[in-house]
Amino acid sequence: EQRVAILEEAEADIGDATRYYPSNSEIDTLAAKLQMALQQIPQAKQLLERSIRLDGANTRARILRAKIHLAEGEIQEAFDLAEKGLVYSSNSFGLARLRLECARKLDFDWRTNRQIFQDYLQIAENDVPVRVEFICRLMEESDLKSAKRQLDILRRCDASYPTKIKCVQQIQKNGKSLVMEGSYHSVRFGRGYVHVDGFPEHMGAYLDLKLLPRGATLGDGRRVTVELAVNGFGLRVSKLIHAA
Repeated sequence: EQRVAILEEAEADIGDATRYYPSNSEIDTLAAKLQMALQQIPQAKQLLERSIRLDGANTRARILRAKIHLAEGEIQEAFDLAEKGLVYSSNSFGLARLRLECARKLDFDWRTNRQIFQDYLQIAENDVPVRVEFICRLMEESDLKSAKRQLDILRRCDASYPTKIKCVQQIQKNGKSLVMEGSYHSVRFGRGYVHVDGFPEHMGAYLDLKLLPRGATLGDGRRVTVELAVNGFGLRVSKLIHAA
């Protein structure tokens, strides 16, 4: 009952403001948020669309309207709203994130998706999960030079240890886990790196020897076949398939 009373009071206040300022984009946006809280979605749509017509740079209105589009399965419409909004607010985290979310669901070519990832990461440079995802996509496309550059940035990301260590994504190639060969080189007891064949210099994959069968050892220079993944600290071996 208390929530209903608050909403009714807010509705009355916004109604008064609308009468005084009938062509105010921000007031229309607030009114739309109230209608959404009341589950009056058709009214919210109308208010948000008018808000955007009044002020194309109203980022909040664009994001709210786009979220309604997404909820109704209208992915392209949501993408278009975010894309046009970035013309006005090129550094908007909310719009860039929304555009990326839509792009994941739309059938864009890799060149388009790559640019969308890059635009987003220019704004959200410390978003570890998205950068990890981008690196995996680059490697899937065999763009190792760009992947290495992104790995270097990833290691400098200002994120907590739990965030970096828990964010792990398997690298895929043609829908299957990427399998590569290389040579193992130890760094200190229990840890080392695999220098992967064909990868750029200093793009080794971290190998935790706990992946070995109990009692097995792995000396310097041993040839290995591995599956690869990326976490917030860089490239790592996710599975040791074979050691020659």
